[in-house]
Amino acid sequence: MNNLLTYFFIFCFISGHGVASTVVTKGGEVMQCGATRALGRFTPRFAIVRKLKGLPVKAIGAGDAHSAAVTTEGELYTWGVNTNGCAAHPVVHRFLPEPTVVACLHVQSESLAKGKPVEQSSVYNRRGPEMAINGDKDGDGEAKCIHTQRDQCPWWEVDLGRLAVINTIEVWNREDVPIDVSQGEDYFTKRLFPCWMLVSTDPFPEGTGGQVR
Repeated sequence: MNNLLTYFFIFCFISGHGVASTVVTKGGEVMQCGATRALGRFTPRFAIVRKLKGLPVKAIGAGDAHSAAVTTEGELYTWGVNTNGCAAHPVVHRFLPEPTVVACLHVQSESLAKGKPVEQSSVYNRRGPEMAINGDKDGDGEAKCIHTQRDQCPWWEVDLGRLAVINTIEVWNREDVPIDVSQGEDYFTKRLFPCWMLVSTDPFPEGTGGQVR
């Protein structure tokens, strides 16, 4: 274990039937090693659990037959033996080869806008409306964000295509700082304000950037 980082949350359960050990590195990678009974294949050395890669895991557990991980969003993932539903999944699944979210407890909300038709009042430098729903939340620079011309009242719109229950609306702003310090650190970030969120069951009438929709 010398090749692993110093800070770990380690949960290890050992029994006569098998061994499974799981660690979370300081960088957030979940790694595991253990016997075939718990993992589906003999894994003598710690290997990254790829299904959990990129997920913000805050707690883990490893047992004689199955393992579990909880994310900061409250999702529970389990994998391994599921006899009689012991891993909290339907009994038709006797073994789960990779981490699978326990849907009956909590599943993180997904973006309703993903893959839906979008448009905006105008486009500057090829920063079109689809960039707002590509899954990249990084606002470090113009290349990461949508961008209109200097419209009097710029807008961005998505058509969900159906009625839906909306729990939250999240907007990620541009976050970089101008090279020219005389413009102020908030030169880019302040452009978003003031802004309004409009929701309708009927399509908004066609308009331009100079008109309130």
